[in-house]
Amino acid sequence: IPSKGRTALTDAAAGVGAGTRQLKVQWSEMPQPVEIRLSMLRAAKNKLPAGAYVVLATLYDRLGGAPLRWGRLGLSAGLGSAGYQGASRPVRHRGRFYDTELSFDGQSVFMLLPYASALRPSYSIVIELFLLGGKRNPVDRVVGWSALPAANADFRVSSGRFKLPLMRGEVDRTVD
Repeated sequence: IPSKGRTALTDAAAGVGAGTRQLKVQWSEMPQPVEIRLSMLRAAKNKLPAGAYVVLATLYDRLGGAPLRWGRLGLSAGLGSAGYQGASRPVRHRGRFYDTELSFDGQSVFMLLPYASALRPSYSIVIELFLLGGKRNPVDRVVGWSALPAANADFRVSSGRFKLPLMRGEVDRTVD
């Protein structure tokens, strides 16, 4: 009997030919891959310093809580060996007042969410905007963040188009 996303092996006792084994996976309890498509960041102007920026999406147990990791799968962001990234490709911003937008041109960020029956209403997806380190300052830093619920009112994965406000600085852990 399979249990919680694990595989069950059956052999000759289960009616399969001698020496052969059959693999059965319970897909209803496997993590769900989710794609977040990025469009643009508007009104950046000179509010952001010049440099290269990336967007990272992370699942948190609650807003202001701790990030969730997929330890057994060896994944923390993205879908690892499947070739799907947990962060966007770098986008250049010049930091001038007439450079009003930071366009991501439909790039996608991928992540895993728990299976449907394990999805809690408190789970939130935190989206962070990182300024990548350069020659002057080699350290990457968070310059803005936003959040959206992972589940909708029907306890299904949130879907649709969202316009999110971006708050300055690092993620505020005191938000409750």
